Amino acid sequence: ALLGLFIYLGTNSIDQINKLMMVGLILSYVALVIFSLPYVQGKNLTFVNWKEAWFIIPPFVISFGFHNLIPSLGNYLK
Repeated sequence: ALLGLFIYLGTNSIDQINKLMMVGLILSYVALVIFSLPYVQGKNLTFVNWKEAWFIIPPFVISFGFHNLIPSLGNYLK
């Protein structure tokens, strides 16, 4: 019902809500970084285990490429 109300009010209201949510997203990220800084250990940032790094490649590719995949799947699945 709430989403329907925003759609009924038009694209301008949706744009304003989108801006508000984006500000909230940015503030949440900044807060996460600030509050987690005391727990960061510099020595852990310099260690690399290439043998184990291969496991992160599929999630890495998907996380930066999913927005290109969704329209293709939509067309494929009709």
